[in-house]
Parts: sequence; structure tokens; C-alpha cells
Amino acid sequence: MKNILIQKRLGLVGSILGIVVAFFGAYQMIGRIRTVDILTLFFGGFGAGAGMIKMILDYRKERNRN
Repeated sequence: MKNILIQKRLGLVGSILGIVVAFFGAYQMIGRIRTVDILTLFFGGFGAGAGMIKMILDYRKERNRN
């Protein structure tokens, strides 16, 4: 139980760090690319990552059920 809690916290910290790194990467492109393009790429990648994680979790849940 304790290991699961630690894994969830580390996963959350990793997700937050990933978002911060992506935001700073997008922030550095402001002078070269329109802000709308940056936001579209940033949130599109964020949505794709969330969808991929959901797919992996569903696969694991199904595998553990059988």
C-alpha cells in the first residue's frame, strides 16, 4: 500500500515537471512563432499524452482482470 502511494506521488511529480518543461519550451518560441500555434501544439501534445496514458491504464486493468 505504501509503495503504491509513493508511486502515485512520483507519477504526479513527473507529470508536473513534464508540463513545466513543455511550457518553458513553448515560452522560448514566443518571439519566433505565433502564440496561437504554440498553445495549439502544447495542448494538443498534452491531450495526446493523456489519451495514451488512459489507453495504457485500460490495457493494464483488463490484463489484471483476466
